[in-house]
Amino acid sequence: MKRHEALRIVSDHAAGQWGLVTTSQAKLAGLNSVDLLRLAEADLLESVGRGVYLVAGAAPPDHLEIKVAWLRLEPGTLAWKRQHPETYGGVVSHGSACDLHHLGDLPTSTVEISVPRRRTTREDGVRLHRATLEASDVTIVDGLPVTTAERTVVDLLAARVDGAHVGGVVADTVRQGLTNDERLAERIASFAHSYGLPRSSSGRELLDYLVEQADRGLPVSERTRITQNAAIQGFASALALIANAQSGQNTEISAAIRNILAGLPFDSGSASEATLADFRTILAGDHVPEWALERAAQEQRASNDGKHRRDPNRKTSSKRRKILNINKPSAKPKPVDRNTCGKSEGDET
Repeated sequence: MKRHEALRIVSDHAAGQWGLVTTSQAKLAGLNSVDLLRLAEADLLESVGRGVYLVAGAAPPDHLEIKVAWLRLEPGTLAWKRQHPETYGGVVSHGSACDLHHLGDLPTSTVEISVPRRRTTREDGVRLHRATLEASDVTIVDGLPVTTAERTVVDLLAARVDGAHVGGVVADTVRQGLTNDERLAERIASFAHSYGLPRSSSGRELLDYLVEQADRGLPVSERTRITQNAAIQGFASALALIANAQSGQNTEISAAIRNILAGLPFDSGSASEATLADFRTILAGDHVPEWALERAAQEQRASNDGKHRRDPNRKTSSKRRKILNINKPSAKPKPVDRNTCGKSEGDET
């Protein structure tokens, strides 16, 4: 075959799979070993792995090692024909999935791929895991079938990966909105004991433990979740959640804020931009805006006025007893000696 014709064929094949073409694909298209050798000698093909070439003029793709390893699982099939569960041939998983999703900082020197049935490989730097994956556990990233971030966390825990590294993956997963932390907590609950927690520990406790091990927090994701709840539950209810979360700082103010917010007549769809801006201020940190403090203070003053207003129908003695009961700890009354009742300390018997 003439060189320009051979180049056209391999270029057409490579166009849909990151500039890469396999020896098997080229031979199925009519080329032979001599044709491929001539293209390589003319620097029109570059070998990037056993039986895999990069066409001249194409930029080396990101995650080249992962793509080469995945192509080699089904070397005769074009990548665009392997985009359905029955044709995947293998799904990028574990640490390699973290690379593609940009999660955590796992040290990865091996390409990891999950396959549906037992299979071995002699390639250095490639590890195959046998796993049955649901369709919902797989997504497509840069043309590659990859385990979802949620399933990736489950796989890492099942493989007993270091808790600190998994914690970094968890934090990034939730922060990027790739999963819901409640759903993830439910799914990983069974691994709690494997990471040193009591058998009775919940998935939420394991989630917190992993994130703590990584010295990472979930502030952004938590605020995102609260914001989403605002749209569902209503603006007033969401503000009440924030006030409740801050109750440890100032109980009276927080209680007053909750009372005020419970009666607000609007929801997130009709709230003014100014009010929404104050709501975002609360979400941004441990700060209650001035408008909320002022309204809370007014409510508190009104409440105090009501407490101090004299009730003409209440006896003074009852009021005094109530004040005493509030301000003094309860104590067991001392027995009264009836023989000394009504006498002063200096009286003679």
